[in-house]
Amino acid sequence: MSIKVKLDSRNDEMTAMNAKQNKTFAAYFVAAAIMSAFEINPVDAKDPDPIGPKLTPRLKQMLSEEMLSVKQASKQILDGLVVGDHSLVATQAQQIHDSFILERGLTEQDKKDLMKAAAPEFLMLDSQFHMTAKKLSEAALHKDYELQRIYYSRLVDSCQTCHSQFATDTFPDFSGAQPVGQSLLHVSEKLGAAAAGQAQRMSIKIKLD
Repeated sequence: MSIKVKLDSRNDEMTAMNAKQNKTFAAYFVAAAIMSAFEINPVDAKDPDPIGPKLTPRLKQMLSEEMLSVKQASKQILDGLVVGDHSLVATQAQQIHDSFILERGLTEQDKKDLMKAAAPEFLMLDSQFHMTAKKLSEAALHKDYELQRIYYSRLVDSCQTCHSQFATDTFPDFSGAQPVGQSLLHVSEKLGAAAAGQAQRMSIKIKLD
């Protein structure tokens, strides 16, 4: 009887987790939906221009706020990782996830302006970054040290990749450099694969826990 109750409880937990994951994934594909709704001028992925000068003042302010929030939260996450503070890591990683510019109430004109200024690769990188932050938050909630280290490393890698491709005006030391392990030509493929397999991986992890 006790085993049946535990199994029923685990099934309920998995159902709730899958529903939450589905809702989260939908947010990340807003970028894809918006890109399909507006005409996008192709950008050479080998030598993209910095995005900052192309943004409207409003979008530039929103992106600056997002970057500041990410920077502050990232420092807090590192502090949490080195002392084993799962709660701090989970809270700050969730804050990074919630700073996603495409979830911040953009007007239709904002969306058009963003699509005109941003290369599709930039939006994919940003989506992938915030998806990773969500995974980090969930790993911290499950007190999984190994996954927390992996996802934090991926966050840093994503930051370097994006800055080296789209923010060389702000970070000139990245000019001409591409972090190892990331290629803009594979960002879309990676994001799609991550979304397709995430529900299954979370389900397996819950079973193991």
